[in-house]
Amino acid sequence: MVIADAHGLTRAGLRALLDSYADVEVVAEAATVDEVVEVARAARPNTVVIDASLPADGGLAATERILQAGC
Repeated sequence: MVIADAHGLTRAGLRALLDSYADVEVVAEAATVDEVVEVARAARPNTVVIDASLPADGGLAATERILQAGC
């Protein structure tokens, strides 16, 4: 799983919560649209949790770019 949110505290909280589940592995975090697309290409996660209001293009644009990249 990848967590994408501009706020480090939010990412840390989500990661702490998700790490408490034995069957969930957070493989990366990202703070921007470009970072989440790059991380998704590299890590090929099953799930990406994206903040809809990521700076610049936003979460929807990030999702579109991840899908276009074939991730």
